[in-house]
Amino acid sequence: MFEENREEMKGLHEEMESLREELHELVKTEAGEATLNAKIEEIGALKTEIMKKHVNLRVEIRKLLTDEQKSQFDEMEATMGPGGHKGGPGKGPKYGRGGPGPGADWPEPEEPSE
Repeated sequence: MFEENREEMKGLHEEMESLREELHELVKTEAGEATLNAKIEEIGALKTEIMKKHVNLRVEIRKLLTDEQKSQFDEMEATMGPGGHKGGPGKGPKYGRGGPGPGADWPEPEEPSE
């Protein structure tokens, strides 16, 4: 069950990355609003599918656990957050998905001059 799910989710995440790249290219080519919105809808539908699969797997896992294990599983999920990851992208003070971001060592932006 787990290996099958892992392979399926890997494929869905690869598809998501591909759709995001397509959207990025559409933005760069200044595609029309309808085209951009259609791609965004496609991404949204895939996100929904991924979330459903994550939740359904959790439900299937809980069915296999004892009451004590369910309690531990629930505690683990509460501390890990959505998707089974601590924090998430951009949750740290300086580092997110793209590496260093604005932090204490970055200068304050200047006010625009008139």
